[in-house]
Amino acid sequence: MFQLKGFFSFSPLIDNARDEVAPFGEISSDSLTYAKDKTFHTNDATPQTTLIVFSSQDSTGYVPTPNPLAVTTLQVGQWLLDRAVSGTLVADPSVMLSNIQAEFSTLISDVSSGEIKESGGIRLPEWVRFSVVSEPDSDVMVWLADESFQRQYTGYHIEVVPPIWPLDDFFKDPIQVKALLDEYDLVEKINEVQTARGEYPYTQLIARQYDYTDPLGVVSPVPTNWMLMIYGQAGNNPDLIRNTLIEYILDNSTHTREEWTEILPDLFLTTEFIITPFWTHYGVPNRELQAGIYSPTVKPKDVVPILKQTTQGPKYTETWIEEEYELSNLIYKSLAFGVVGNPQNRDGITSFYEKFPDYLVVTNDSSDYNRMSVYTQEFFTLLGEMTRVAENLHDMADVPVGMARLTRNGVEYITALYDDVTYLMVGKPYLEELMGV
Repeated sequence: MFQLKGFFSFSPLIDNARDEVAPFGEISSDSLTYAKDKTFHTNDATPQTTLIVFSSQDSTGYVPTPNPLAVTTLQVGQWLLDRAVSGTLVADPSVMLSNIQAEFSTLISDVSSGEIKESGGIRLPEWVRFSVVSEPDSDVMVWLADESFQRQYTGYHIEVVPPIWPLDDFFKDPIQVKALLDEYDLVEKINEVQTARGEYPYTQLIARQYDYTDPLGVVSPVPTNWMLMIYGQAGNNPDLIRNTLIEYILDNSTHTREEWTEILPDLFLTTEFIITPFWTHYGVPNRELQAGIYSPTVKPKDVVPILKQTTQGPKYTETWIEEEYELSNLIYKSLAFGVVGNPQNRDGITSFYEKFPDYLVVTNDSSDYNRMSVYTQEFFTLLGEMTRVAENLHDMADVPVGMARLTRNGVEYITALYDDVTYLMVGKPYLEELMGV
């Protein structure tokens, strides 16, 4: 399948006021950093519309955007702009989609859109999505609102600037390694970052620190500082960053993962818990005008097979899941969940109960709420926020700052970091698909 993700820039709507970005048809400088190398497409027949392509790929990776597809996409964008400016674009999404399909019946199919919004008398959808007839099995998605693009675009690229080079120097005599790490020069590293950046501004520059551990115990642990240039907000994800670092190290070293784990255990050993809410297990089913309520009562024999499919990652064997899973409940809609800790957790705690022994299923206005420690109360709040996001984790769902979307072996999670531990929660749309609901 060919997939394109882009943005429509509309020249009549651009706001040239200082530090202002128009609600529709103008992309911010920050958003332009979400891909290193973008392409810009225009056409004489659609003079007020520019298609900015952030991602153009098929199953083999990057491919140039086919010109007929770009021309058709520009026509759709210009059509939307013309109707928005004339005030004839309707507020009902179903009517708008029917009108688009009728207008371009021979050119596109499978049309869908995001929420239709209005600002300053201009009404447009957040994004449009369709397949182009001239490019069989294509999926084209183009945003029209910068704010929505920033929240919803999932593309990213991460580049690494290591603390020492070559990486195999980490396996020199520990005293030599310590000396190399002690010579770390921040100014020099910033210059390395600027060289690596070249002409492509990044979205974020972040640093991660992991202790070098001498396997012989000759020297004490020494911090190692790794810089990462992230292109695209979606890349600022603890799991993606960690995996990128591991892949980068293994790709640029002659040593094995096991050898690296011995000297950089904080990086190579996962510390996490995977939480699977039983989204399809209702106590009161959904009604036409009223949402259902989940059931807090589950049978282990029914949910263990689910946990085996949703608990994905390093070292999660079926035997481990069977022996270590725990069941609990959320205050949110009476929802039951299963949780499994990773066997490699650095602090040695793999039990949810051991991590939060005072976790209680109470409302925050209950007299018992304050019987939980502040540490557990803060996690309780985070867990509730994650649950609300995971319940609506569809393709274009907004993900709040501090959380990230993650896919492992096809399983879709929302993730968050709390006290240097990653918590992953399975999304409801994925589980519904898994259970055939």
